[in-house]
Amino acid sequence: MTTNPDSLICDDDWSDLTQHRQPELVDDERLHRWRLSRLRGQLEKTGAAMCLLVSPVSLRYAVNYRDYPLFQSHMPQTYLFLSMEGPTVIHGAMGGSSWADDTRAGRPISFFDGAERLGEYAEQLADDVVNYLKEIGTDNRRVAVEYINPSITRAFLSRGLEVIDGVLISEPARVIKSPDEINCIRWAVAVAEHGIARLKQALRPGVSEVKLWGLLNYTNLANNGDWHEGRMLASGPRINPWLQEASPREVQSGDLVGLDTDMVGPRGYFADVSRTFLCGPARPTARQRELYQLA
Repeated sequence: MTTNPDSLICDDDWSDLTQHRQPELVDDERLHRWRLSRLRGQLEKTGAAMCLLVSPVSLRYAVNYRDYPLFQSHMPQTYLFLSMEGPTVIHGAMGGSSWADDTRAGRPISFFDGAERLGEYAEQLADDVVNYLKEIGTDNRRVAVEYINPSITRAFLSRGLEVIDGVLISEPARVIKSPDEINCIRWAVAVAEHGIARLKQALRPGVSEVKLWGLLNYTNLANNGDWHEGRMLASGPRINPWLQEASPREVQSGDLVGLDTDMVGPRGYFADVSRTFLCGPARPTARQRELYQLA
């Protein structure tokens, strides 16, 4: 007997966690104010006039922009100007919504868009930064730049700008979480655990590692989550050494199955949950019990 693939989706009554429980309340405006205050606090600490943010994680944190994050991570198109008191300006947005104050056209900052003309576009971007500094009324020329091409650094320096690492702004800002952020994390973890529970139900001899992993990915997407940093799930002889990604290997009775979610979940918050299960019907060996207790 075969099952219509469409029914697997249409008859799905389990994946959406909100059908079973509700997330704790999050005030979006308060969340946004908090995250901007954290970024601007780091700007003040470093003495920078502005920061140019490129990382998809930073764009989500600063202005809730989430379009094409994996594309953005290796072929960036979108970037953000952030200053102490001036407007947050997103450039090159792919059409999705954000919490930025203004949206403007962007300059190519990757080979995918700029090819051999990257140096030329870097000069244009440097002019945009100089004009933005004039717009916000500052003569401070220290600029923090996150993950960018050497051609852009050279263009900035040629305009008399001092360039510092943008990660000195974005990374420390995210260290301290507000109550709203903690609620976001709790929900992301709840979604991860929801997917893990379904995976555990599906665990049986003959199922492949990649099919088990697919349940985690599906659950995350079904709850409006984002992506997984990897697909770390291994079974039997592959479980050690750790950090092996899911393969087509079929799980056997008596195998241990270990996983780490590495999940960027709903609202962009990370849920890093590790679990190890035994595939029945075999009973655990004495050695497996010992290793499980050690872990």
